[in-house]
Amino acid sequence: MRQGPNSLAFFTQSANAQIYGVRSNVSKSEGYATMSPSSTPNLISAVDKNIHAFKRKVVAQAMTDQYLKTMQARILSHIEVFVSMLGSDTDVAGGPPVLEGTWAAPKDLSVAADWLTFDVISDLTYGKALGMLHSPETRWLPVAFKRISQRAATVCVPLTYVGKRDC
Repeated sequence: MRQGPNSLAFFTQSANAQIYGVRSNVSKSEGYATMSPSSTPNLISAVDKNIHAFKRKVVAQAMTDQYLKTMQARILSHIEVFVSMLGSDTDVAGGPPVLEGTWAAPKDLSVAADWLTFDVISDLTYGKALGMLHSPETRWLPVAFKRISQRAATVCVPLTYVGKRDC
């Protein structure tokens, strides 16, 4: 599907493999370089194929089917806590319990989803979850990340276009 004069979108599995596969003959746009908060590219912002290949090779070692199968029980334990929070009578953000026979107040699932994401990623990365699903002690972290991301979007990205890449 044509999205613009120089832009196409593909929605098939074979197109995805040909475009994003290891041996594809497609280059990333220079716009990806703006996704790095510094002059050092990360896996997503690496436009150079050699740099991206090196970073992808390092990350691929941790994302093998065998590794993910060994981590499945850990991931599911976090998901079970998350689902039990959704079915509880208290608000996800710690509001008052719901009285029997009344409708529950709406729940902001995005907050609990952030906690789940941080717990799973920290458990897989560091071997220990941050415990956001269990305790409010570290629940400030997703808010801090969002603020950092907003800074990057409002400061770093515009500066990249005027030639200053390191924020």
